[in-house]
Amino acid sequence: MVLEGDAEIYRLVADVDRYVAVTGSENDIAQLVEFGAFHGEPIADRWRPVHVWIQEEYPDQVRHEEADLLGFISGCLVITERARQVLSPVLEQVGELLSLEASSPMYVFNCTNVIDALDTDHTKGTKFPSGVGYMRVESYAMRKTATSGQAVFKVPERVASDIFVSRRVASLIVENGLAGTSLIPVPTY
Repeated sequence: MVLEGDAEIYRLVADVDRYVAVTGSENDIAQLVEFGAFHGEPIADRWRPVHVWIQEEYPDQVRHEEADLLGFISGCLVITERARQVLSPVLEQVGELLSLEASSPMYVFNCTNVIDALDTDHTKGTKFPSGVGYMRVESYAMRKTATSGQAVFKVPERVASDIFVSRRVASLIVENGLAGTSLIPVPTY
């Protein structure tokens, strides 16, 4: 993977079309959704490790490549032990690394650093009927003054889904060959 552009901020997106993802039981996933996991709030004090496994079958019936950064459910990122060794100094400053039950060591990253950084004048997407937050975003834009010095964060308008990283963190991912995600450049104004 090559870091595209010279952006200061990137949206971290699990590349589930190319790389393996993890999955869990419907019951465990429903419980995570029910108690509002991965919405920018700490959950370590009530966390119980969820059993996950590498998804074997995919709708496209193509074998997916192994990954260090894996898709799971919206709002979080699953990382392998290798990725934890590289990224934990950064991730533990802005969230929680929570253990998972799996055949090899895996952790789920819960980002708790939520900042008001979205540049609504330049972001393009479909807002909820209430006008608060976005149902879908075609292209993000951030305010440079808000993102300066932020390594990893979420924005309130999309707190249950997207994770953003600085160029430094994106470079760590690329330089260490951590596979499994796309890094989408996000302009800052």
